[in-house]
Amino acid sequence: MKLEQERIVAAALALVNREGLSGFNLRALALMLNVRASALYWHVGSKDEIVARMAKMLYERAFDAAPKGVGWQGWLLGFGRAFRASLLGQRDSAQICTMARLLDTNIPTLMERIAAPMVEGGIDKASAVSMQGAVIAYTLGWVVYEQSSTLHDTLEQMYDFTESYERGLTAMVRGFAADRSKPP
Repeated sequence: MKLEQERIVAAALALVNREGLSGFNLRALALMLNVRASALYWHVGSKDEIVARMAKMLYERAFDAAPKGVGWQGWLLGFGRAFRASLLGQRDSAQICTMARLLDTNIPTLMERIAAPMVEGGIDKASAVSMQGAVIAYTLGWVVYEQSSTLHDTLEQMYDFTESYERGLTAMVRGFAADRSKPP
């Protein structure tokens, strides 16, 4: 079977699901793919690049699942929910996303791509990127608690994760809308 970047990333995510991020290494990944570790370097430059590509796939799943044609508030709520679902479907995903480096360092192009769904809904690019960044940070932080082996059970006794996440996400997006309606 041909070794391709997408296959490597999918296998890496499967390996993390099985072994956890602490058990993820290139030798184990190569063994899983039935290749030599050195063969991986023809397709990905390093372990850091594989981690970055895993994070990119998690973000892409959320962008693909976010609703279209629902205005900026509906999109932002949908994106937050889709991002959380993407993260919860992958073991140690919040850690993967927080440690991953950017693959695309062309900031104007990156901002354009990130902001596009909200710009279509009437938000300026800078505000769209800022609001989306806040939702991403909130969601990553929330999922850290949901995926924490030491905190999850205790926190689950205190509140329902989904209900509380929804309350916070909705309040954040409503706050953005209220802030936009105030004169400068």
